[in-house]
Amino acid sequence: MRLFFLFFFGATLAFQTAQAQNNKLINHATERILEEKLRGYDIKAMVQWQKDHPGEPLAGHILLKGTTPAAQSRDVDQIVATNPEAESEVHAAINPADSANIIVAGVIQDPSNFTAPLDIPVRYTKNFGQTWQTSTIDFSPSTGFAVVAGGGDPVIAFDKSGKAYLSWLVLTLDFLATPPITLALYNSTSTNKGQTWGAPVLIDKGTISLEALTGGGGTGDLVDKQWMTTDQSSTATEGNLYVSYTRFEIIDSVTSTAQILLKKKAKTSNAFSATPVQVHTNTYGVVQFSSIVVDADGRVHVSFFGGNSITDMALYHAVSTDAGATFAPETKISDIFFPSLVDEPTTDTIPGVATDRLYPCPHIAVGKGANTLLATWTSNGLTSALTSGYDIWFAKSTNNGNTWSTPKKINPGSNPDAHQFYSALNVSPGGTLCVSYYDRTDDPSGTKTHYVLATSNDDGATFKPSVNASSEASDFNAIGSLNGGFGIGEYTQVVTTPYYAIPVWSDGRTNDGNIELYAAFIPITGTSGLYEWGNITNAFDVVVKNPSTQSIDLQINMKKTSAVQVQIFTNDGRLVADDSGNNAVVSGSINRRFDVQPGTYFCKIETAFGAVVRKVLVIQ
Repeated sequence: MRLFFLFFFGATLAFQTAQAQNNKLINHATERILEEKLRGYDIKAMVQWQKDHPGEPLAGHILLKGTTPAAQSRDVDQIVATNPEAESEVHAAINPADSANIIVAGVIQDPSNFTAPLDIPVRYTKNFGQTWQTSTIDFSPSTGFAVVAGGGDPVIAFDKSGKAYLSWLVLTLDFLATPPITLALYNSTSTNKGQTWGAPVLIDKGTISLEALTGGGGTGDLVDKQWMTTDQSSTATEGNLYVSYTRFEIIDSVTSTAQILLKKKAKTSNAFSATPVQVHTNTYGVVQFSSIVVDADGRVHVSFFGGNSITDMALYHAVSTDAGATFAPETKISDIFFPSLVDEPTTDTIPGVATDRLYPCPHIAVGKGANTLLATWTSNGLTSALTSGYDIWFAKSTNNGNTWSTPKKINPGSNPDAHQFYSALNVSPGGTLCVSYYDRTDDPSGTKTHYVLATSNDDGATFKPSVNASSEASDFNAIGSLNGGFGIGEYTQVVTTPYYAIPVWSDGRTNDGNIELYAAFIPITGTSGLYEWGNITNAFDVVVKNPSTQSIDLQINMKKTSAVQVQIFTNDGRLVADDSGNNAVVSGSINRRFDVQPGTYFCKIETAFGAVVRKVLVIQ
């Protein structure tokens, strides 16, 4: 069950003026933020506890309303062996100075853990995904007596030298402070490929009064939904770190504002600019969901979603040619039909995705052509609903965003009612456009969902048919049962090398509420047949001798007890070895050897916590 806190700013007004309409939309957006960020606690129960028990610690039974401890939601036979924490809302980045180094961060939500209901473990690999290690950040620094009640939204970026940056949001409640509710945006830095992280640095924060949660008018401001990038150009601005985000300001019961803002950290500085820059010129009733990139000439491009009514919603682009100091007036990329964002009744939902988490998921990228920008988003129409199924849309500009092409759907699919949603966008160093997203083409009237990849070698003029990144579908009927309905969160990511697309996503293939993070290593030059993939959490890892002589030798390190099954496939997909008769429950390190003829093979190692596929070359 979700937490719903209704703001009543101007709720009795008729909203006859444009300003009143904007206030209504902004207030609706702030409702969605708190519904999204407040995870793991019944806030009203917390407020009442403070009144009834002043000065006493909060009781451990005050959990997300209607939620039982996660372990009790599991099958009894799986409690000991299975990680009860669902990991979701994933972001990833690849090191431009060392493509073997990839960093992934997701949100772990455990409503049964009263003292730490939310965390952001960081997974990193230094060997191109063969093994993954885990580091942590100081998720909630300097909170004092505050209780962590939510947050999330990890975003990662590398600079040109290989320094890594991680930003995230933390929502805290401190009933001894005035105002008591804080939503803060932090950043941390790693200089050793994600192994350790420095002390968090505050980027920006907002606070609101308690009345906002308990039915009163409330005042204050909130920051939300950041995105982050670095300048990797060869210009004087190389090394700048840019963060775009949304700020909502609630001035009084009838006046609210919302802006997309930008802050910058210079390469030689440890601090962000004190005063943010507003990205857009116009005023919008809804303005949110920014995405940011820097092109080869150091220009800063920001896209965002904005509008003033159900018939006036669009994706916009703004550009800065002076390192984020000022922005030119925004241009429209495309109209977007998304009625749920303006609090209109709608039946256009995606089963398995909470209503307050359903959003356009827009992203922008720099294409391979001169002055080319690319954009993708989720919607079921442009100016009106075209079908009952959501689609992945795409548009491009060949003149630095001055004008944009007519949008088109990436997923042509034979069934217009099938849902495709939450795309990620990346262009490889060689110019291959990669778009990954969730897809229900195989189950258009149901909830079984794959994660797929579509590629284009001509900046999106044409797309190859999509291929499954996930080897098994997830049933979204169960996707949020262990994390209070949070499910997969929102965004995913795809990173690239000159030869590989690497989609990273939240995967619930066990269909019991557990969500693991998965990555697939898909050759860009031929996205068909077998490829490497696997979970990137810490339940197990696999070491493969590669190349090998006359046999395939696997070392499987089980950090949690599980049955293990190994299958060996030839390069054309033929099964040549299967030890399913030897899949006893094991822990610790085990070794498996398979004698095979020389050639290229794919080894699938499957456990209760997921599976990996490793490619190996066998020689004479």
